[in-house]
Amino acid sequence: MENRKTSFMKRVAMFVMALAVVLTTVLIPVPAKAAAKDAIIVSSYTMQKGEKWTLNVYNAGKAKISYKSSKSSVAAVSKKGLVTAKKAGSATITVTLKEGKNTYQAKTKIKVKSKITYADAIKRVNAELNLLYVNAYDLAEGLGVLEDETVVEYLSACAEIVELGNAMAKKPSAYSEEDILAELEAIEAMAQSMVELVNELASY
Repeated sequence: MENRKTSFMKRVAMFVMALAVVLTTVLIPVPAKAAAKDAIIVSSYTMQKGEKWTLNVYNAGKAKISYKSSKSSVAAVSKKGLVTAKKAGSATITVTLKEGKNTYQAKTKIKVKSKITYADAIKRVNAELNLLYVNAYDLAEGLGVLEDETVVEYLSACAEIVELGNAMAKKPSAYSEEDILAELEAIEAMAQSMVELVNELASY
C-alpha cells in the first residue's frame, strides 16, 4: 500500500501533466509589433528523468527558430523544441531566432532529477502560467484593450495566482498539502482560462 507522500506526489504529477496538455492547445499568437528580440521563454525548468516537455517560445514574431542542447546526454531537444530528460544532471537549451539579417538567442537552464519535489512542480507550472500572463498582457496592450473589463479581470486573477505560486515555491514547508493541491488546481484552471483569452485576443 502506497504511503501518503507517494500518493500526494502522484496527484502533483497529475496536475503537472494536465497543465502540459493545456499548453499544447495554445496558439501562441504574436503581438502586432513583436520582433524576435522580444521573444520570451522559461528561464529554468526542472524535469524528471524520462519526461518530455515542449519549450514554448512566445512573442517571436516571424523569426525562424532553432534549438540546441549543451548536453544532449542529459536533456536532448528536437527541431520543434521537444525536450527529453535523459539522465540526472544539468543542461542549457539555447534558442536561436533568426529574423532577416538579425540573430537573437535566449536560454533555458534544464535540471534533470530522478524525482521532482512538489516545490519543483509548483515552480515550473507557475513559470509557464506567468509566460501565458505576459503573452496575454502584451497582446492586450498591442490591441489597446488593457482597460477592457474582462481582460482586466483575467489578468488580475492570473497575477494573484502567480504571486501565490512564487511564494509557495520559495517556502513550500509553510503550506499544507491541501494548500499546495489547491494552488495547483488554481494554476491549471487559470492556464486554461489564459489560453482561451490569448486565443480570443489573437482572433481580433
